Amino acid sequence: MLTTSSDAARAMRLLREELESASPEDRAPILARMQKLNAMHGFVESAGCRRANLLRCFGEDHPGNCGSCDRCRRPIETYDATADCRILLDAITVLGQRYGPRHVVDVLGGLMTEKVAANDHHQSSVFGKGTHLPRTHWQSIVRQLVAEGYLHMTPRGALELTGKAWDVRFGRAKVFLADPSGVRTRARRPRKGEGLPPERKSLLDAMVDLRLRLASERSMSAQAFMSDRTIEAIVASMPTTMEEIVALDGPEATLRGECAVRFLQLVGSHLERQQEDLSPQMVDLFG
Repeated sequence: MLTTSSDAARAMRLLREELESASPEDRAPILARMQKLNAMHGFVESAGCRRANLLRCFGEDHPGNCGSCDRCRRPIETYDATADCRILLDAITVLGQRYGPRHVVDVLGGLMTEKVAANDHHQSSVFGKGTHLPRTHWQSIVRQLVAEGYLHMTPRGALELTGKAWDVRFGRAKVFLADPSGVRTRARRPRKGEGLPPERKSLLDAMVDLRLRLASERSMSAQAFMSDRTIEAIVASMPTTMEEIVALDGPEATLRGECAVRFLQLVGSHLERQQEDLSPQMVDLFG
C-alpha cells in the first residue's frame, strides 16, 4: 500500500471546502465521505493487524495476529500512548460525546474557534490540555483509536467511547499506537536534519516549529501547509529577500505575503545570531 499523509490532508481540505459551500440537504453525503476518508487513513496508520481492523469495519471480531498482512509480518514501531489517550478520552467525555475529531482537537489544543466560544468550551476542564502534542499527532491518535475499535463515530460524525475505551480511561488497560507517520518500520531511519552543522540544524528546527504554528492557525496539517522539501530548500539557500524566498516556493504556494515575511524574519534573526557569535572571535584574531 502506497500512501502519504499529505494526500489524505489535501483530500480532507477539499471535502471541508465543499462542505462549507454545500446546502443543508447536501451536507450529509459529504460528511459521510469525510468519515470514510478518516476511516481509511486510520486503517493505513494503525499498527494493528490489517485483517482485524478491516473485519471490524463490517462488524466482525477477529483476534488479530493473522500472520498474513504486512503489519503481522513486518511490525512497525509503537509507543505507549496510554497517557495521551486518556487525555483524549477525557475530552470526548467532558464534551458529551457529541462532537467530531476536529472540534475535540481544537479544544485540546486551546484554539479559540467560533464553535469553541459558542459552546463555552474554553471554560471546560480539558481546554488546552493537549498543547504538548502537535495537532497532527492528536488527529492520528483519533484515527488509530477509531480503527482499533476504541472509538466509534456516529453517522453525524461525533466520537463515542466503546467498552475498550472505558477500560483505558479508568486505568484498566494500556494502548500502544503507531508512530504518527504510520509508516516507520523497526529499522531506524535518519531524523530531520541529521548530519547538518549545528547552526543549520537549529534553523531547521525553528522552521519546523514555525510551520506547525502557521498550519495550526489555518487548521491544516503541517505537511499540507508546507512540505519538508520546501523547508529544506529554505535552510539550504538561506534567502534574505522576498524575491529569493518566493523562488523557493513549493506546490503549496505558501511563501506569499505574511508567511513569507515570517520565514524571512526567522532566517534574518538566525544570520544575526551567527554574526554575534563570530564577533568575539574576530576581535581575538585581529585585536
